[in-house]
Amino acid sequence: MEKTEGLPLHPDVAHLEWLLGHWESKTLGQGTYPTIKSFHYHEQANFTHCGQPLLDYAFYAFHGDTGRPLHREVGFLRPRAGTDQIALIGAQNTGLSIVEEGEVRGKEITLTSHSVSRITFGKEPRVVKTKRILSLDQDGKLRQCFSMATSNQEMRPHLEITYCRKMP
Repeated sequence: MEKTEGLPLHPDVAHLEWLLGHWESKTLGQGTYPTIKSFHYHEQANFTHCGQPLLDYAFYAFHGDTGRPLHREVGFLRPRAGTDQIALIGAQNTGLSIVEEGEVRGKEITLTSHSVSRITFGKEPRVVKTKRILSLDQDGKLRQCFSMATSNQEMRPHLEITYCRKMP
C-alpha cells in the first residue's frame, strides 16, 4: 500500500488546496436531462494528493431515495505549472473516459471537454461534450455543476450538487 499521508503538498497544486478533503452532500443533488427521468442523488467527493503536481479525485453518487449506487468517477486534476490552466483526466463507471481542460480563477475551476471516449458497447445516445464548474462559496461549501451534450441533444445542464466538507 502506498503511503501518502504526511507528504508535502506539491507547489504546483498549492492554489488548489481549498479542494482537498472529503466532501458530502447534505442536501440532495438534482439530475435532469431531456432523455431521462429527473432524479435526486447524494454524492461523496474526495480530493487527495500524493506529493506529485496533481490531485486525485473521486465522486461516488447514490440514489436519493434508495441509496443505490449510481455514477462513479475517478481521476486526476493536473494544473499546468505557472499558469491558471488545468486539466481533468477522468474515468466513469458508465464507460466514459474524459479529458477536460480549463482555468482556475481563485476558488473556481471551469472545465470543458477536450476529448470524450467510451466503450464500444455503450448505449446511445453517447456523450460528445461536457462542461463542469467546481466552486467554493463564501460559506465553505463546494458546488459542482455538470453540463453535457449528447449525440442527439445540445449542451445543457445535467447535474448540480452542493457538498459540505466532512471533518475527520
